[in-house]
Amino acid sequence: MGALAEALKYAGNRTAPLLEGAQSTPRRAGLSKKSPLASGQEADKIGAVSALPPETHAPSGPRFAWIASRRDDLLWYIGSAGAGWLYALLVLILGSGLERPEYDPIWTLPLGSLQVPVTLTLLVFSSWAFLLDGPHLWATLGRTFLDPDERLERGGILRSSFQWFLVGPATIFFPLLIFCLMAAVHKQGPQWLPALGTPLFYFLFRLWAYYHVVRQHWGFFRLYKLRAGEKDPRVEKADLWFFRIAFYTPLGLFLAAPWYPLPSGGYPDLGLNAPLPGGFTIGGILRPALWLLLLGAAVWYARFQYQEYRKGAPLNGAKLLLLAVTVPLHVATLTNPLLALFAIPLITAGHNLQYHRIVWGYARKKYFGGRGEIVKREKYAAARRVFSRPLTYWAFGLAFTFFLFRSPWTKWLQENLGAFLDKTLIAGTLHFGGLPTQGFFLGEALFASFLIGWSLQHYYLDAYIWRVSRDEKVRENLGIP
Repeated sequence: MGALAEALKYAGNRTAPLLEGAQSTPRRAGLSKKSPLASGQEADKIGAVSALPPETHAPSGPRFAWIASRRDDLLWYIGSAGAGWLYALLVLILGSGLERPEYDPIWTLPLGSLQVPVTLTLLVFSSWAFLLDGPHLWATLGRTFLDPDERLERGGILRSSFQWFLVGPATIFFPLLIFCLMAAVHKQGPQWLPALGTPLFYFLFRLWAYYHVVRQHWGFFRLYKLRAGEKDPRVEKADLWFFRIAFYTPLGLFLAAPWYPLPSGGYPDLGLNAPLPGGFTIGGILRPALWLLLLGAAVWYARFQYQEYRKGAPLNGAKLLLLAVTVPLHVATLTNPLLALFAIPLITAGHNLQYHRIVWGYARKKYFGGRGEIVKREKYAAARRVFSRPLTYWAFGLAFTFFLFRSPWTKWLQENLGAFLDKTLIAGTLHFGGLPTQGFFLGEALFASFLIGWSLQHYYLDAYIWRVSRDEKVRENLGIP
């Protein structure tokens, strides 16, 4: 969520100048229990930990400068990673020993005369998609399309966001079309070309999704730094480089792993484990180098924190706690072949919970808080209905997920519309190229990628609706001075 990172960074940049001139002598200013995101308090009432002169104070313990409050931060912003850890524990306990962990039944659930097989896909993927991920996409839609201000000010952006629903089908279909056009003019195309689009689209989509999650981590990490008043350029540089290494090195280890690509499909073979002269592989060279980089960075960063502590600088406990619960989750998930099968829900579950909390707070402040209750009641009637109560908000999200995003209903649509596309669009394209029309199926992949357009639309809209540095109204509704 790169735009959220910008929003959080801007909040700190607006706060810092107020803090710098607040005192003539170094001292620790008290932190308010409520964040400006929740209460809209002025920045000079928030406080931060002022810089201490080096080598003049005895070491002190960690200090916690919360964004909202101790309870909210530990539950939603930091503790949300616990959802991913719970999923990981479930996978390790129930998936070990299964030949096909995604599909082998763990037990059978009797439903009348039916025996429903319960798999890890059902317990992990389906529960995550239906309860967390789908509703978090709905949160963006409710935050935009139900808001008359957004429709007026960003109508063009909202309409253009639906173009992202065509990206997946186009990426999957065009390689087949090019292959058939080559065949029509009696040129032989490479045999791998017709099926290239599906793994290519899913690979690029998953890379974007991972970047989206990491950028949101950076946003919260940055805000914890700013709330603590960290301005030392050395600390800034150390944090930035360690953060990048800590979150992107595990992705490199995943791509270079000997068990990559995963048997579940959707990941292209990058050739990193193809044998080279002398029996070496690129992956075999990269893996130890990446592990050395990751572990070396962790040791160096721990040493850096200890040196700051010895100088008397208070440790930023909230910042370090966020790293402590998220970095090991990414490393464990992306370096274990069993957990990697379920990497998307394990890594994304905490992100979803953070986003729900952000949107809920924004909506409650804009549509219900402050003055002009009668005007708001009429102007924001649709949005107020959705965000009136947590259960109502969640019910709308579940309905969206079931009917439009991911459910047995959308699976039925995917199978039947996919079969229709195979008989019409795919068969017609193959016939145009003078190729056999039987035995090649892309219809289901086309429809599935179309539904993923909800996720792509979410990434796109997020880049516009959280531009705090340019939108005074967004700042106001987030409680940012």
